Amino acid sequence: MGLRIGDTAPNFDAETTNGPINFHTFIGDRWVLLFAQPNQNPVSTTELTVYQTLVPEFDSRDVKLVVLAPNTIDAHRAWVEEIQGITPKEFIIPFIADPEKKIAHKYDMVDRNIVNTGEVPQSIRDIFIIDNHKKIRLIFSYPPTVGSSTDEILRVIDALKTSDKLGVLTGVNWYPGANVIVDPAKRNLEEAQEAFNGEVQAVADFVIAPVSVEDTAAPNPA
Repeated sequence: MGLRIGDTAPNFDAETTNGPINFHTFIGDRWVLLFAQPNQNPVSTTELTVYQTLVPEFDSRDVKLVVLAPNTIDAHRAWVEEIQGITPKEFIIPFIADPEKKIAHKYDMVDRNIVNTGEVPQSIRDIFIIDNHKKIRLIFSYPPTVGSSTDEILRVIDALKTSDKLGVLTGVNWYPGANVIVDPAKRNLEEAQEAFNGEVQAVADFVIAPVSVEDTAAPNPA
């Protein structure tokens, strides 16, 4: 049985390019973006290069980044050197060493199609968003041929945190500053009008309300 949204992220001890960690201690009281990569490859290199430039964006959302890959520390450091040759910024995102794929198996990050064959299963390119309570809030899985969208990753982090902060739902293509959906399990129409200063609108069988960027959990624009 694989991990699901709402499960507690499995804990582990591991060596990283920034020193040894206990994962739950590493999370602390922040959120974490744990992204798994297979062995060194061009698609993953482009991702890591861009994620490094966006560390300030994740920091502003109180989110740590950490990479899991089935390599040794020395192999990871060689990969970091390659990335460092592409990006002008110092690469500070830690790589977790998992040469035997023990952590990858804990997180169900291996190709199930060949787990029971004689072949060595490859790590799947998964992204886990884990909150400060060590709960898995979202999982993305990507094929080896397609890179992730950092815009979407940042958007869903803002959406998850805004939902937590305001007790609301975020609809399709929601972005900070767009209307939110009043959670009918938490507020009826009268309570919604009070919570949002009467600025609510009934749509079909639900209610939407305007929320400024400043009132969401997203970083305030410069």
